[in-house]
Amino acid sequence: MKKYILLVLALCFASVQAQISITESDVALFYQQDYTFTTHVNNTLTSIDIGGIGQQVYDFSALTFDMTYNSQGKSVSSSPYLAEYPGTQYSLYYETVSQGIPAQSWLHTSIVGGKYQLNGIGTNTTVQGINTTIKVKYNPARVLYNLPITYNSTATISINGVTESITSFFGQNIVNSIPLISSEKYTVDGYGKLKTPDGKTLDCLRVRSEETHTVNGTTTTSISYGFITKTGEQVTVSFKEGVIANSGIVDVNNVSYSEGRGSATGIEEDFATMPNDFKLYQNYPNPFNPTTNITYALPKSGNVQLKVYDILGNEVADLVNGTKDAGFHTVNFNASNLASGMYIYSLRSEGININQKMLLMK
Repeated sequence: MKKYILLVLALCFASVQAQISITESDVALFYQQDYTFTTHVNNTLTSIDIGGIGQQVYDFSALTFDMTYNSQGKSVSSSPYLAEYPGTQYSLYYETVSQGIPAQSWLHTSIVGGKYQLNGIGTNTTVQGINTTIKVKYNPARVLYNLPITYNSTATISINGVTESITSFFGQNIVNSIPLISSEKYTVDGYGKLKTPDGKTLDCLRVRSEETHTVNGTTTTSISYGFITKTGEQVTVSFKEGVIANSGIVDVNNVSYSEGRGSATGIEEDFATMPNDFKLYQNYPNPFNPTTNITYALPKSGNVQLKVYDILGNEVADLVNGTKDAGFHTVNFNASNLASGMYIYSLRSEGININQKMLLMK
């Protein structure tokens, strides 16, 4: 009987340990200035397995994609839309191309009173010489999550805002506004391990979102699932209209995956707090072709140099050269103009010099 009790206690303890909590500091690191991450989108997939409620292994390792774009944390003052979104604390810039149409977007967020909020999004696009600016505004700021996010967290949130489009046509501005009135209920109904398309296995939470929209008197409900980690990785599954399932294989509109700071080599725990020492992590993926991510940690702000050399010591890339804040920084390195082979990347800051090797295989 004693052995049985000990076994039950051990299993319960392991289960608790498997659950994670996503905090304000986790979200803030995601938006750190100069941090760049890649988002991949599959718009052609028709169905996918979302696993189930409770403790699970959510396996998205076989996902493929037909669209990719990079996002980068920017200083708030650099956003051309800042005046439209008072209270913004973090800015994220990204460029996308959809159906051959390029767009440049700025996302504005904040964390106030434990609430992770979306202040709004500004987007600019030009088609055949016609420029259009689209501003999504929320009043008050749209609450994305109440922090910290843990297993069984739930909330119902009212959303009020407007989508404003301004099209410049032959010197005239045509303005159109559409009200945004909806409510969203999110529930963290699962936790466990997330297997990502880039080879990582990370602790995650599964979040179900049900958003009810009312536009011109017509009400619809959209459902999605987010599989989120402490280090920024996230798989998002958007359901087809009418699908309400919470487990198994479901019909979808699209699936996306945002890369984060975690690593297939298990260093993701380092990113849970601010660094205490200088570190230069192994690039991922490695070997690579032609792009890879290089992450480094700074315990204090200072001048930083991050350079890449060939095996003969010739400098082939200057990735960072300037003052950086304390924290974790990730840089995307594109070696499309280099030959296959071994390369050295070197971090210099405040008198330290750290080197790592990486392999380019074309």
